[in-house]
Amino acid sequence: MNVGVLIIGMGNLSGAGGAERFYADLFEAYNSQVNPKRKLFYISDDLSPLRKINKLKSFPENQLTFTSYHYRLFHRITKNRPRIDKWMNNFRAYLTMKSLIKQLKRQNVTMLQLPVYEDKDFYLLKALDDLPLIERPKLILNVTNAVVQNHYFDDNPRYAYHSKLNYGRLFENVKLDGVYTWYAAFKKFTEKEKVIKSNPIIHNVATRFTSTEFHEDFTNRENKIIYSGRLSEYKDPMLFVKAAEEVYKRIPNNGWKFEMYGKGGLEKEVKDYIEHHQLDNFLSLNFSPDMPSVLKKSKIYVSTQNVENFPSLAMAEAMACCNVIVARNVGQTNLYVKHNINGFLIETGNPEELADKLLDIINKPNSFIETMGKESISLLKNVHNKENFIKEIDEFWDTIKNNKE
Repeated sequence: MNVGVLIIGMGNLSGAGGAERFYADLFEAYNSQVNPKRKLFYISDDLSPLRKINKLKSFPENQLTFTSYHYRLFHRITKNRPRIDKWMNNFRAYLTMKSLIKQLKRQNVTMLQLPVYEDKDFYLLKALDDLPLIERPKLILNVTNAVVQNHYFDDNPRYAYHSKLNYGRLFENVKLDGVYTWYAAFKKFTEKEKVIKSNPIIHNVATRFTSTEFHEDFTNRENKIIYSGRLSEYKDPMLFVKAAEEVYKRIPNNGWKFEMYGKGGLEKEVKDYIEHHQLDNFLSLNFSPDMPSVLKKSKIYVSTQNVENFPSLAMAEAMACCNVIVARNVGQTNLYVKHNINGFLIETGNPEELADKLLDIINKPNSFIETMGKESISLLKNVHNKENFIKEIDEFWDTIKNNKE
């Protein structure tokens, strides 16, 4: 049974697209095995965004494209005419499905895993689900959205992407054969609330890996503390800003710099606060599509996410670059951050608590910081590595394959 990673309608991935990037890394790692259990294909209507960021460099024969008609065939005319558009969406999905199925049959792909889902994809998945059993591929949703369980029943439009408005039609009308989720909280939520009608096999991961090259050299490190990630409500960038401010209130001119990397809805708020409180002599907001080049020179990485930190790609990059990790103790963060070993877990979203911990670290000798940073690399080498992740996902795919329901 061959498996296809299916992503529909990729956007610009420069500095974004954690799921798309990770699965491109898995695609290469999986197919590079000496004796892989199956072939893994990367499938999309457009693979160019990944190639533009230097992904999908190997195994071109396992890279499949199909024609998507979602924004074609009179879409501009029908999109504001709901009754006509519903019929046309079904027709467009049928044509798209035929193009996709042609590729699946050619390569004997009988299982599809979707790392990214939006409601616009519903018609295509419904068309696949309605195929005769002999043609229908197994359908697996990979939940990479950390806050679905927090907002599924929320009718506030600002949370629409995380809620039933986005996932409802899929969960209620398409038979999902499996759900592969990064988050134990999502598995617990779905099993309790029974929101997925098909009652699929649900597995939350225990391992992850990063393709970031390990960098243990500490000779050219600078006294820098890094934040990287989307500037959004759940990432809570203002906690980092206010903690940096608190550090400099207590010990002015301490020689450490705080650097933030990211874009998002809170960008103006962050910039305005830095300017209004005159923090720009020690705190900066930047953007980089190549965070490892930044993290190779830093010593401490801070994650202020208030829901989940595992399996953050940004955090894994910092770990691979030998940074001490300081993070909120939420979700399964302890799978990445071992308290007092490779980093520290803080219990609140209080800037004073974060400042306390950062001051404690920066007052330690450089050898202490280096030793803890190397423990981050050790955790990636021995636990969160390619071999363990591939073993885990292979076992899940075997379970889906052998399930007779």
